[in-house]
Amino acid sequence: MAGMVWISGYWHYTGPDYVWIPGHWEAARPGYGWTPPAVVFSPDRRAWVYEHGRWEPSSARALH
Repeated sequence: MAGMVWISGYWHYTGPDYVWIPGHWEAARPGYGWTPPAVVFSPDRRAWVYEHGRWEPSSARALH
């Protein structure tokens, strides 16, 4: 689909449980790229934390 980006489905943690969020098409955002949700280690919190999926400027994505 021209001008569209596929956002893959993922398991979203709600606190007591996980819920499946199905994949879907979204309009592309020029200059941005989709970063999927992830569980990453936070040195500040000294714990594993869930990061929501988000649109990031292409320049910021190059740093990951």
